[in-house]
Amino acid sequence: LVKASLRSKEILTSHKVDYQKDSPDFRMLCLEILRKNTNFFDMELKRAIGENVETPEPSIPLLTSSNSGNQKPPEPPAKLEKLLNEFVNDKIATKAWHDKTLRMGIATLELLLRHFGKDFDVKLITRRLFSEFRDNVLTRLPANMEKKALFKGKELPEIVQLREKHGVPPLNVKTVNDKLIVMHTFFEWCVSNEIIATNPAKKKELKDDRRADEMREAYSQDQPGTISH
Repeated sequence: LVKASLRSKEILTSHKVDYQKDSPDFRMLCLEILRKNTNFFDMELKRAIGENVETPEPSIPLLTSSNSGNQKPPEPPAKLEKLLNEFVNDKIATKAWHDKTLRMGIATLELLLRHFGKDFDVKLITRRLFSEFRDNVLTRLPANMEKKALFKGKELPEIVQLREKHGVPPLNVKTVNDKLIVMHTFFEWCVSNEIIATNPAKKKELKDDRRADEMREAYSQDQPGTISH
């Protein structure tokens, strides 16, 4: 049965047919191959002892070109850059973002673009993948990095390394949460437009345990801006 399973995989792969290993159709194919192999060895055994055995007519193949044509074509990728541009244009058209909010929103969304890449399929951004981006990149970035020559022209991983090497303070929690809200709003827009099923940035804000005076002092050092959903 193991050999039949391996042979089934070879057949399906050669015909470029998607399959589920535990599906009833796959098990049926394995059993059919097993039955054919058993019949073949039966015939060979009878021939070996001198019996006259006629070779049976080939049966109708299990896989035909028409089967392959019935396969649902793969959906085109929902490219990140294209969707980010559509989202920002929507915010501008509805006057939801303007001035500082618009500048901060674009700068924040560019972080997603720089991390995942312009052609990355948004449908592949899971909650786990987004959490890794938040914990390993976003929370470790320096404040106002666009204004510091040390970080200009560098990729995000290199910026994180340089910030830690030179002892530059990272973004404070409130600024991180503001950026997470922008990203949450973008993914929620994707959900509303039926591009993705769930929002990977939902409830990803960080808990801020600082006193009110500490929050005001730290936030004044970061890029200001008010975020609207």
